[in-house]
Amino acid sequence: MSQQSQTVATIVVPLDGSDLAEAAIPVAAAIAMPGGARINLVTVALTYEVPVDAQMDTLTRRGLNRAQAELESKFPGVTQTVLAGDPAQEISKHAGAIDADLIVMATHGRSGLRKLLLGSVADKLITMSSVPVLLVKGDDGEPVPPLGTPASFKRIVLPLDGSEPSAAAAPIAMELARLLNAETALVYVDEGGGAGKPERQAREIASRFNAAGLAARVEVIDGDPGHSIAEFTSEVEGSLVVMSSLSATGIAKGTHRGSVTDYVIKNARAPVVVVPPRGYLGPVIK
Repeated sequence: MSQQSQTVATIVVPLDGSDLAEAAIPVAAAIAMPGGARINLVTVALTYEVPVDAQMDTLTRRGLNRAQAELESKFPGVTQTVLAGDPAQEISKHAGAIDADLIVMATHGRSGLRKLLLGSVADKLITMSSVPVLLVKGDDGEPVPPLGTPASFKRIVLPLDGSEPSAAAAPIAMELARLLNAETALVYVDEGGGAGKPERQAREIASRFNAAGLAARVEVIDGDPGHSIAEFTSEVEGSLVVMSSLSATGIAKGTHRGSVTDYVIKNARAPVVVVPPRGYLGPVIK
């Protein structure tokens, strides 16, 4: 099995015409710029019954065009796509159809005619997508930086629990660390029963990062996994969490989407990349 990182060549960015949704663009730009990845701006009309163009109000069309114009000077391959139907389903299908490597979206957005409620769309999307989804928290109280200005990241946080599903996040974490020139903290939680497999897994993956010329270190944290991981990410400004959507134990317990993953998504200040443990075509480091 290959131990190489997963290349990010195509990034899908869902938009709904709001400033909050556009908070995803600088993050996508930061990832796209080093490797020249293509950025595809996507919006979704809710029904086929009314022509799509009739549902695209001036604000949304103007927003798409402005975003594309601001990005084109640095990203010549930026495109825009208008879909119709259920937003999460259509975004997921579209990302698969164009062989996208990453979806980057805000978790809150405006409601209105299209009612692309990014919070609920994001929640649904990460349960069905075979492509990793990077969630950026939009904030009404903070201005969105210029769209062509990439965000800055200093550290990748990769939570592990010793299971194969948790390790499925390692290849995309490795690629993001390379693209963003960021160090990686491989984190496992000591829940009182001894480290064992989680520590061995973390050290093995860290050695592969180091062998690829990437700075990586192993960190052990105590306490409730979700709370501890969320707190850990706040220690360094410019952190980016990369974690599996489901794991066998510890980091992402659950039968649907891990309760720990849910907690980190909702409570961590940092953006979170949610990686599907199955269906994702990137190599799995074990």
